Amino acid sequence: MAEPAPGLAPRFFAYLEPIRGFAAVSVVFVHCFAAFAPMYHLTGLGAVVAARFFSVVSGHNAVILFFVLSGFVLYESLRCEPISARLFVRFLIRRACRMLPVALVALALGAAVVSLIRPGPDVLRYGAPWFTNGYGRLAARDLAANFLFLSNRIDVVYWSLSVELAASLVFVPLVFYARRFGVAAQAGLLMGLVAVSYVSFGQYWAGAQQSWYELALLPVPDILMFLFCFHLGILTNQLRAPLAGGWARRLAPYAGLCLLGVGPCKFANPPPPAVAWLWGVPVKLDALTTMVEAVGACLVVYAWSHEGGRLTKAVLGSRAARALGRWSYGIYCVHIVIFKIVFVLAVAALGAELSALPWLGPVVALGTVLPASIAVAALLRRWVELPGIRLGKVLADGNRVKKAVAFLKKSSAKNFC
Repeated sequence: MAEPAPGLAPRFFAYLEPIRGFAAVSVVFVHCFAAFAPMYHLTGLGAVVAARFFSVVSGHNAVILFFVLSGFVLYESLRCEPISARLFVRFLIRRACRMLPVALVALALGAAVVSLIRPGPDVLRYGAPWFTNGYGRLAARDLAANFLFLSNRIDVVYWSLSVELAASLVFVPLVFYARRFGVAAQAGLLMGLVAVSYVSFGQYWAGAQQSWYELALLPVPDILMFLFCFHLGILTNQLRAPLAGGWARRLAPYAGLCLLGVGPCKFANPPPPAVAWLWGVPVKLDALTTMVEAVGACLVVYAWSHEGGRLTKAVLGSRAARALGRWSYGIYCVHIVIFKIVFVLAVAALGAELSALPWLGPVVALGTVLPASIAVAALLRRWVELPGIRLGKVLADGNRVKKAVAFLKKSSAKNFC
């Protein structure tokens, strides 16, 4: 790919931030329904509706969209800067100050909630295991693993933050590769990352019967399964202008949403097999699903990185959608913490009615958790996220980083000698 002209400011894509907001809301929606055990025992028409709906709105596809969107936006922030050690340090400082403050505050709130709320078996029986495992006493090892992003017991969504942070460590080299080499070399790298992802999915689920802390120490980190998504985001940014034709742009959002909607069914009973036969070849369904969803995410990001029609402007260009996009990170980080409180209160208030009316608990939870998460996220944005971003800009100041890099080089030279 050609080296971009220096001195150009990063472009702002007005419709991409609201997409992140809607994706975060879809994750809240899925968790509010999937956390209640009665939803896994639906019968008749209710089971069919739940299976079909949550195979499309799966939450997994929203996370894949986050990864691709991160690759797209982060590449945009770096595309006009010369690759150097200073850039690598500055990027990591800005990225850490952007992500860690909100994540750590939400983790602290979650640890306090888990320590103070100890629901008994009569309450936990109404919850799905993936959700109720987050309650209970936290040992020092548990706390350390969560605050180091090696575990997601306090907040189940933090596995994706671990992937984002790990991707940040290798993102500048990915950008260097993308700007230095041509399409064929990039296609080769993408194929290699996809192959690593496919193998890693199989290795990960080979240990899926282990407990959460054993899974955290498996030799297959999540980043290997999802790094190709960030590279796809880089490629989408690079190919945005060459593929800016009218027909492609008009078809891309519909095709992208269709591909994103093939996520695995969260309420299948029994669950779908891990391996299926496709044209006579055994295929890991979770890996294949992730790759198809990633392509769909690329098409969605490509489509709405351009100017849209009247419907796009009415939905993604509205003040509410833009605000939701600004608060999306806080919503994503804090909603599980709020849900843990709401779940206990809902079970105490509704009791046996949750089994008689399986949809009641999720509807009550969604009507409470979503607005509460938005309100808390707005506060986090104002008092935690924006100060963190400003701090990152100060710490990543060019002169400061230049002095730090020179000091490190001087120290390493002395040690080597």
